[in-house]
Amino acid sequence: MFSSRSEAVRAFSRDNRGAVLLNFGLCTTVLFACSGAAIDYNRWLYAKRVASAALDAAVLAGARTL
Repeated sequence: MFSSRSEAVRAFSRDNRGAVLLNFGLCTTVLFACSGAAIDYNRWLYAKRVASAALDAAVLAGARTL
């Protein structure tokens, strides 16, 4: 098929078939990573809000007993 290795490398570098699949794969990976980060951040904010509400309730209950 190819007479030398350099011809094979040149032919491979000129071939752009499958480039869409490669770009789709890279973009999908980035999209999933960003989605995961957004979900983790949202869960962290929820946990922070719940902890803050629990702390406020504890302080109010302690103030009532005094």
